[in-house]
Parts: sequence; structure tokens; C-alpha cells
Amino acid sequence: MTKIQSSNSDQLGTILKRWQERLIDVSKSNPLLGLNRSRAVKLEIESADLSYLVKTLYTDDGTIKLPFVQKKAKRAVSTEEEIPVEKEEYIFHEGDIDFSYSSLNDLRKKLRKILDDSQLTMNERGVNTLYLTIGCLEWEDTLMGKSESPLIMIPCNLEFKGSSKAMGLVIADEDIVLNPAIRYYLKEREEIDIPELDTATFDFDKVDDLLKSIETQIKVGGWKVTRRAWLGIFSFETLAIYQDLKLLDAQARNSTLVQAIAHLNGDVLENVGLDDKLDDLQTPQIVPIPVVKADSSQLRAITLASQGANLVIHGPPGTGKSQTISAIIANALSQKKKVLFVSAKMAALNVVHTRLQSIGLGQYCLEAHGVKSGKRKVIDELKRSLELNDDIKIANGIDEDIDKLIESRNALNEYVRALHDSENTLSISIFKAYGKYENLNS
Repeated sequence: MTKIQSSNSDQLGTILKRWQERLIDVSKSNPLLGLNRSRAVKLEIESADLSYLVKTLYTDDGTIKLPFVQKKAKRAVSTEEEIPVEKEEYIFHEGDIDFSYSSLNDLRKKLRKILDDSQLTMNERGVNTLYLTIGCLEWEDTLMGKSESPLIMIPCNLEFKGSSKAMGLVIADEDIVLNPAIRYYLKEREEIDIPELDTATFDFDKVDDLLKSIETQIKVGGWKVTRRAWLGIFSFETLAIYQDLKLLDAQARNSTLVQAIAHLNGDVLENVGLDDKLDDLQTPQIVPIPVVKADSSQLRAITLASQGANLVIHGPPGTGKSQTISAIIANALSQKKKVLFVSAKMAALNVVHTRLQSIGLGQYCLEAHGVKSGKRKVIDELKRSLELNDDIKIANGIDEDIDKLIESRNALNEYVRALHDSENTLSISIFKAYGKYENLNS
């Protein structure tokens, strides 16, 4: 690893700090800092029995039945003009918990909105954003004003069995966390450090004791912890990146790649040279054999990646970026390398995974995103991969086949070179000569 100069390291530290701050939403509109101000979709649970909620979801691994509002259309007649008018009525079905709401229609719409938003973020980004929050910190400062922040965040899923049935709330296969946004805000602005929740040792039957311990740590006049609970959509996945940047600060400062991304002495990265005439380079020693169809630009990218170059592959939709990435991953596997493929969109991950499956490399892929990102599902995937026999076998005579293909390619290239060669008595290529001949005849 290249040693970074002290001045550059200090500059990089400042830039890393700026990157970290960008990842934290400390605005008044963030529901994690102020539920009372946020427009995020949420429902407060009335007279919440916190022990019951936690015990049902965690200890018993059970389901909490949500209240259900059924829409019923009733025909009414106007007394003045006797014109039939549609009037909506609703039937309320009780659940295991009650929510606060202004009308039955309001409750019906919010429940549907929570379901739709949670499914959208999971399908598009592979991120769970549905949480049952336990406990609330009611606090105030000069920057935020009066605020209500949820404390314990329990990741959940909704069991949807059709529009005519009540939904069930179940625990998601993710870790319970203390509100990371309020922890960050209190530590940076108020110098109050609330420790993270250790799910391995915490007794979930004593959730009230946890809230009391948090209250004792917050020694600010007028601040208090209440036993309120909400079900709603909360997003804080960028906080994980913030924690990584903070944890890996020393490694980042000594990384030539991070230094180049920060536009500090970009020359520290060695450019990998590659002749434009790929066919003249050794195959497969230098130019890999792609497992999918690839044009010259794609083959160039695959070759550069195989040599350890840092690449930016860009282009409009449908130009073969996913296919190129699939070929790069396949070639890396052939070199016994591990590959981490990340994307902000689930669709991109699924396209590449499907391509790898289609060429017989699916068993080497571990899906750690979306509905398959839970701990148990990841363990099951690892178990499945380990138990599978390696069914990829090298065909007999593969070297001879490669040699024949190279000979065919060389013959085609010789034909093209002869067609465009102008080193002759007339100083004109056959290709241009035929072109001029056709123009004279037309």
C-alpha cells in the first residue's frame, strides 16, 4: 500500500468528516428526530402495552393482528331530487392492538400506505423500512424546538393476505436497534452518549427497565422518556455507511483509491495500459474468454478488470452494462477471487444474478439483500451452497477448441487487414477501390 503524505492525510480526514455529515439527516423533518413534525406515514398505538408487544414479537415469535377497516358501498337516495348517490360506509374489525386515528377512512388509508411504502422500499432497494417503535424521548433544544423521538426500533414485516382480511405484524429477521439518529444527535450536540443495544444479552421481557436506564442517562431538565409506541416507515440505511466511514477512518486515510476519489493527488493510482488491438494480445493469458457475448468495448472492460484496474462503466440503458458486469464477476471467480456486487437498486442486482444463474454460476452467489438478507436466510444460503457439488466441469479438449477459435479469428482478421491495406503500387486499399468503382457505375 502506498504511504500517504501527512498533508494529504489531514485533507482526506476533513473530506471524510464532510462525507460522514452528508449521510446524517439532522433536519427537523426527519421522523427519527421529530415524529411530531414529520409527515412520514405512521400510526400511534393507543395505550400501548410495551411488554406485550415485545414479548409477542420476540419471545413468542408470534403475530400481532392489526385492526382492519373494510370498505362497504351503500346506495342512498337524495330527498330533494331523488337521484341515487353512492355513499361510502366502513366496517371496523378489531385487532390485537388499537391505533389513534381521526376516522375509519383515515385508518384504512394509513395502513394501506404503510404496507405499500414498506413493500416499495424492499422491492426497489432491498431495504426494510417498517418499524415498530417502543418508547419515546420528549425533548427540546434551541435548534430543533420541541421534539418527540422514538427510541427502540423493532424491524417488522406485514403479512398481507388480501384486501378483505386483516394484516398481521411479524418480526423481521434483522437486529433491533436504538434510534441511531437520536443517538448521533445527542452525542454530537448534547454530549450525551447512549450505548448501543446488545441484542445478544438484552432481556426483552425487561423493556421498561431499558427505557428507565435511558431516562437516567439523559439528565436534562424537562426531558423525559414516555411509554408511547408507533408503527411506521423509518429509513436510516445511510447511517450504516456513516458508521463504516467512522470505523474505517484510518484505513480510508491510507487508501490510494479513496485519496483519488477525493481528488487528492490522483496520480497515485497507476493507469493500466491496454493496446486497442485486443486480438493481438494473448488469449486467455491476457484477454479473458467471456462467458457471455461481448463486443470490443465490453471485452476491453473485462480485460482491464482482470488486471485489477479501477473502472467506471457508463452508458444508457440497454447497452450491455449488466452483461459486462456478469462477465467480470465470472472471470473473477475463475481467478478464485471474491466479489462484492452492490447497487442502490434491486433490479440491477437481480439482472446480474439471473445472468450468472443462466450460465451455471448461481451456486456461487450469496444473496445478501432484500427478502433474502435476514440472518437465517443467509445461513440457509451458505448451507445450500456448501452442500452442492461443484457441477462445473472443464470439457475435454478445451485447449484444442480455444486454439481453433483463435486460428479462425486470426484468419478473419487477416482478411480484414488485406481488405484495408493501402501499402501497394496504387496506394489504395481494395475496400476503397471497390467503393470508387461503384460510385463510377452509379
